[in-house]
Amino acid sequence: MDKRIISKAAVLLGDIPPRSSIAVGLSGGADSVCLLLVLCELAPRYEHKISAVHINHCLRGEESDRDEQFCRCLCERLDIPFTAAAVDVNGYAQKTGKSTEAAARELRYAELEKAAGGGFIATAHNLNDNAETVIFNMTRGTGLKGLCGIPERRGNIIRPLLGVSRDDIEEYLSEKGQSYVTDSTNLTDDYSRNKIRHSVIPVLCGINSAFLDNIKNMTEILSEQDKFCHDASMVSDSDADKLPDAPRRRYVQRRLEEQGFDPDSSMICRGDRVLVEGGREQIKGNIFAVKRNGILDFEEIGSCKELENFSAELKEGVNIFPDGKKILFEVYKSKDINKSVTNYLLDCGRIKGSLVMRTRREGDRIMLKGESFHRKLRKLYNSMKIPPHRRDSAVIIEDENGIVFAQYCGVSAAAACDDDSTDIMLISIIE
Repeated sequence: MDKRIISKAAVLLGDIPPRSSIAVGLSGGADSVCLLLVLCELAPRYEHKISAVHINHCLRGEESDRDEQFCRCLCERLDIPFTAAAVDVNGYAQKTGKSTEAAARELRYAELEKAAGGGFIATAHNLNDNAETVIFNMTRGTGLKGLCGIPERRGNIIRPLLGVSRDDIEEYLSEKGQSYVTDSTNLTDDYSRNKIRHSVIPVLCGINSAFLDNIKNMTEILSEQDKFCHDASMVSDSDADKLPDAPRRRYVQRRLEEQGFDPDSSMICRGDRVLVEGGREQIKGNIFAVKRNGILDFEEIGSCKELENFSAELKEGVNIFPDGKKILFEVYKSKDINKSVTNYLLDCGRIKGSLVMRTRREGDRIMLKGESFHRKLRKLYNSMKIPPHRRDSAVIIEDENGIVFAQYCGVSAAAACDDDSTDIMLISIIE
């Protein structure tokens, strides 16, 4: 078992430049512990530099702290550089409207990128994870891309264990006499992936014991076809409606992704129908696909007129934006609030006059904390890749001197808190 896992991981490790820096995402579970041991064994062969990063999601109380301590001790024993980071998953999920799983994933990868410092990131996805992803995508409706599963490599992210099953991983650790921790949430069926893991995959493996390997082979074949469709879909917007069916739908999928959607098959079909036949189709909420001058476009309908030039006084408590967002404005004493929530905290003593909430206007500028110059919101949102419909409904808060807060960007330097702040305003946006 040892040699089989090592040989599979070595193929990918040998494809990246020698003497690379690789940060391993280490949860303490069987998969990531196996990955760390394998990379430690292979690293000298390629002169790679291995480190470990543990993300504490702060979701399971003492159990989360236990996992972090286990990872720290393991790295000390292996003499591997170790970094731990804590993230507020629940707070971020509430602020962005994302699910707990999606919020955790987004924060986790952000911290891994930070710790990697431009080097490679190794995650412990395996054969089972790949099958779970394909099945999950099928249940929500997907196109060719969703059936391609998890790629072995995407940019600087590598997955050396993607060809290894979870059973093989646990057998490898047993042979090594290496312990690991178990996340109690993985034992329940509270999450969709857990239901697939506990109930669906065992049945499919019972039908065909080679199911996991067959899924991996399928995803590799479909990935080649997906790349062909992707390349064929790269045409000018005015020529997209002339494409054959498969690349045309891939074009629609890409356009939806550019708008900030994670499109399912139903969204893609509606967008494709508009591209071919014209008219207007609802994509999600107030966002509709339309065809203008032969080009697929997207617009917000319904609340867009109410949002245009909207402005109202911001009062303490709950405020309602025209698109239904709730803006919660609360005042606290410095000692009663966690100052690490910097992007949404304002110093009341620095506010001039009354506060007004409004939508973005052409020419809006903000000077962010830590900077000494103003930047146009339009350029900031461009660099952050905020979709147009989100920019138009972004919450802007200003006092008599100008903008003190812009959604997605944070608080201005003029209103930001510091160690001397006493009365602090917390802004919360609930989608």
